[in-house]
Amino acid sequence: DILRGDGYPVEVIPTRLLPAAVDARIKEEKPAVAVVNLLPPGGLPQALYQVKRLRQAHPDLPIVVAHLGKVRDFDALLLKFRRAGASYVVTTLAQAAGQVKTL
Repeated sequence: DILRGDGYPVEVIPTRLLPAAVDARIKEEKPAVAVVNLLPPGGLPQALYQVKRLRQAHPDLPIVVAHLGKVRDFDALLLKFRRAGASYVVTTLAQAAGQVKTL
């Protein structure tokens, strides 16, 4: 993993975990940043919902959305996630790692 190899602590939360449980984990762990990964073709509504919940529960937490697939209209995607509360939207794991390191 890119971040672990550079000494960053990373916790992967499985998708089967309910959004309320994700919120509780974040409240408990107090991470410096949250990354929501999205692997198309599905998952967009769930990712948007998770970002909204995270933003409501953790207003100061930087949220990076990693949309890891082909994007037809990045501007529209960016707008959707920014409206949901995302701080940043990226399209590769390398970009996500770079954004996390910057934060």
